[in-house]
Amino acid sequence: DGVEPLRLLSERVYVSTGGKVGAGKTKFPFELLIAPVKGMERLYDTYHGVYVKTVYELSINLTRGMLSAPLLCRQEFIVKVPSSEKYKSRPVEFKLEPDSLENVHKNSIERITPFHISGRFNRLNCPITDPITGEVTIDSSADAVHSIEVQLVRVESVAYKDGVAREATEVQNIQIAEGDVARGLP
Repeated sequence: DGVEPLRLLSERVYVSTGGKVGAGKTKFPFELLIAPVKGMERLYDTYHGVYVKTVYELSINLTRGMLSAPLLCRQEFIVKVPSSEKYKSRPVEFKLEPDSLENVHKNSIERITPFHISGRFNRLNCPITDPITGEVTIDSSADAVHSIEVQLVRVESVAYKDGVAREATEVQNIQIAEGDVARGLP
């Protein structure tokens, strides 16, 4: 709050001069070149976050006679900036054990039944248009496993004068196994 938006794009196009519009349907074709304002290097993809938004909006303003209020219409449109760079990435291994859990107090770890889960993300840098792939293996578990879910979470961090605001939002949750799965199979 209190932070002025940064204008990334600003273009004004007059599609018609003043005059009368005849009865029936009248079309006014227009064309806009989408380019950043002076001083900005580039445009950014559309993004709707908790603390940050990058929004592109088309505003149509129809000015009528002196005694009539203008008609205004706003429409958001999505911008996906093409990238020529290739996403370089390598597979990343992971493991889950009682000692590696981050959301458990250290004095509670001894009460957790032993388990070992391993897996791999095929890549960490992934364009939004490509699937996120990998595998999960239940190496061992003293208790039955009821299901396995993979959750994609977006963590948004914004630095401000008093610290850093962090907000985690679930993007997608997929159940990849149900029931007590076999051990040691990817």
